[in-house]
Amino acid sequence: MNNRAMGLGKRACLWQILVSLLGLSLCSAVALPQVARDDGPAPSGTVLLSLEESEALVLEDNLLVLRAEEGVVGARAAVKQAKASILPHLNVSAMGSRLGPVATFTIPTATGSEQITVGTPSQKNLTLSLSQPVYAPGPMKVAPQAARIAMGLTESALAGTRDEVLLQVRKAFFNCLRAKELLTVAEQRQQQALAYLKDAQAYFQAGTTARADVLRAQVEVANAEHVVLQSQNSLDLAYLALKNLLNISQETTLQLQIPAVPKLEDVSLAQSLETAKTVRPELKVADFQVDLARAKESLAAAATKPQVFLSGNRQWQTSTAFSAGTSWSLTLSASMPIFDAGEARAGLARAHSDTRQSDTDRRTLQQSVDAQVRAAFFSLEASRKQIEVALVAKEQAQEALRITQLQYGEGMARPVEVIDAQVALAQAASNYVNSVYDYETAKAELARAVGVRSVDELATASPPALVPEQPTPQIKE
Repeated sequence: MNNRAMGLGKRACLWQILVSLLGLSLCSAVALPQVARDDGPAPSGTVLLSLEESEALVLEDNLLVLRAEEGVVGARAAVKQAKASILPHLNVSAMGSRLGPVATFTIPTATGSEQITVGTPSQKNLTLSLSQPVYAPGPMKVAPQAARIAMGLTESALAGTRDEVLLQVRKAFFNCLRAKELLTVAEQRQQQALAYLKDAQAYFQAGTTARADVLRAQVEVANAEHVVLQSQNSLDLAYLALKNLLNISQETTLQLQIPAVPKLEDVSLAQSLETAKTVRPELKVADFQVDLARAKESLAAAATKPQVFLSGNRQWQTSTAFSAGTSWSLTLSASMPIFDAGEARAGLARAHSDTRQSDTDRRTLQQSVDAQVRAAFFSLEASRKQIEVALVAKEQAQEALRITQLQYGEGMARPVEVIDAQVALAQAASNYVNSVYDYETAKAELARAVGVRSVDELATASPPALVPEQPTPQIKE
């Protein structure tokens, strides 16, 4: 049987499935990878969640963020405590006591003898005390300064923790979208394989094709099913990670809202590096650590200087024959170390060393941040190029499958060529899905490396969107 006869025998069956195959392959030709869409309200028991809502939720409930926030509260209290230590302190104390027996003695007088009582059966005492440091370089100057530095350190650490948590939730959110769309691609490949298997079986029964073609189609169906199972498992694991991060029950069904169509941002490396130097929270933490080390150095130096304190007391008490009912005292005291066996000098040398170590750590961190920014920037640029290449490759794979199917219908292509074209399209579609979410992840990682909330803050231009704007779809778990 020649090729022309085979084509005539196959054509009637093939055209029945060709439209459905082309519909599956062309549905995402010029748009982002299609996913399960549901523009209506979320079903009962389902949580509709956008990326922005996920970010707000993780900042509200994440344990690392909550701990860092408590650190800021404690640091603010420490600042107030340090300021209060150099202000006047006024204390009041009261005491009441009952004594017995009371001692008495008799003395002779001109009129006879007189009995004198020593003390009283009951005694009351009220004391008002005032204290104020007059000259104490450590407590009066360095302590409040160190407390303010510590507060800035904890606030910067909190900002860094929030940025890291936001990066993790963004990556987890995008991983869920990626896994869902890869599952959709795998299911489309499976449907194409099943349709081709049905066609091959029909041709075999009609005697127009060999059994090897049916076996090859069955192998492709098995391979496609294997990819579907892998994709479903990846989707389940992605949702597991997102729910754990958001502290959501695993029994909850999530319906994710796909973010707006990504734009190919034009970002400057020089601007990113310069911005990171001023806003990256970890660098601010390092700066505060250097300042804190210097404050401790000043405190160690103050240990060798004199200290002067003023204190006063006003006392009201039960009067006796030997004491008045009121008394007061005012004391000015000064102290200065004369010999401490080198303890103060050793403490100052240690503080000097700590300062130098903190400064070295700051420079090391700056190098690390520069490397992180450069790596994130290069990843963003690479994914930006990959997304354009992947889109072209996917369109070419769709066209190649269409032509191969037409040639197969005319008897000009072998069955294995159709299967190869289907596999190539599935691979190209998967590459496109991965490139889209690699780009979104790279944007999040660059924002984290620089220390900004979004890469949009670094963009030097606003190029057109990758694809035409579309209504925001939603994706179900």
